[in-house]
Amino acid sequence: MDFISAFKSELFRPLATLVVPGGIAIGPYVLVVAYYFPGVVSFWQDHPSAFVAILVICIVAVGLIVEDLGAFIERDFWDSKLAKDNEEHSDHWEQYLKLRLNDEIVGQRYLRTVLTRMKFELAMVPAFFFFWCGLLWLNRLYDLWRLSRFALLSGVLLIVTIYLLLESYRSASVMSTTRTLIVQAIAESSPDLEGSDQTGLEDDEVE
Repeated sequence: MDFISAFKSELFRPLATLVVPGGIAIGPYVLVVAYYFPGVVSFWQDHPSAFVAILVICIVAVGLIVEDLGAFIERDFWDSKLAKDNEEHSDHWEQYLKLRLNDEIVGQRYLRTVLTRMKFELAMVPAFFFFWCGLLWLNRLYDLWRLSRFALLSGVLLIVTIYLLLESYRSASVMSTTRTLIVQAIAESSPDLEGSDQTGLEDDEVE
């Protein structure tokens, strides 16, 4: 049962942080490419499996790009702001990276959940920008929406993007607080953190 849960978790994380943002970012451009290169449509019809494989590779590649852009927002904006609000933010982050634990603290499971959510929120911000640019391009090609409706659609996308951006900061703040609590909990139970014989943290917890 634990294996199944772990498998679902490992499958959900890249789906949420790579495939969904990458698919949204690249979606409109598939139609743009089909407009300029009719042979793409013929290839799709004649070789659907190969086309889907290429599309999946492109989605993952774009997903990695938007995830990297999201990491830039986290590193250069949110971490800097959190460090100003809390002088011990960077110290606790470094202490957390050095921790080695035998038994998993509840806060670590919560931290992984918040981490996945934050990565999704950060990746969706540039993904929605690329998605909007693609919609604008499509509208120029196919005249899908009147100006007023496209402006309304753009407003909705802007609101959702701002919401995700604000939520990503809240997630980063929650992670900072949670890491502080974990560091304090370990310090209280084991004063000599660096000398303890304990197993390593999972890779997902230090991303």
